[in-house]
Amino acid sequence: MISLATTVESVPRISKKIIPALKKLGIKTIRGLLFHFPSRYEDFSNLKPIRAVEIGEVVTVRGVIQKVSNRRTARRHLMLTEATVKDESGTIKALWFNQPFCCGICEPEIR
Repeated sequence: MISLATTVESVPRISKKIIPALKKLGIKTIRGLLFHFPSRYEDFSNLKPIRAVEIGEVVTVRGVIQKVSNRRTARRHLMLTEATVKDESGTIKALWFNQPFCCGICEPEIR
């Protein structure tokens, strides 16, 4: 029977590959796993119109994706995904690094 004092190594569904990462975080038991909380928390529930967004600000916007494109960088060969998002107040570009997302309207995938 599994209890809060059970070690993570003895839990059947925890992969042997992840145990070293858990130990690095100081997680040795089920109790430690349940009480491990994120080091930071960002609240993305407050929506902001695109027109009010300032450079360098972390915000949540809601809009319609107008365009999506994927490309590789020349130097480090990272995949860049760039999207143009529009709401009733304006347009903004969103950029993801090394995460080639596709929403169905993308250009063909770059290989």
